[in-house]
Amino acid sequence: AYITSDWHQKNNNGVGTDFTYYVSGKRINKTCANNLKKGTRYVVLYDSINPKNYIMLYNHELSSKIKAPVNGWKFNELPIKLDSTDLKFYFEKLNL
Repeated sequence: AYITSDWHQKNNNGVGTDFTYYVSGKRINKTCANNLKKGTRYVVLYDSINPKNYIMLYNHELSSKIKAPVNGWKFNELPIKLDSTDLKFYFEKLNL
């Protein structure tokens, strides 16, 4: 995900940071509740059947030197360390 805005009020529906990610060439724009810096990149896990369903891994920033493939990585191909403890943290935070 590429962070496209700074932290802001969103149509009286709360606050957030806008971001974009691509799946099969299709651009998906979303807002997350995290205060992330514009221009940074993070790992997003998304549902391969319905890519608009996602989890922003806001503790896993990607270096600008890392180039993502067009359709992202499979879990076992991620260029950063991510294990079940990390995923458990996000799932608990989101009550999944």
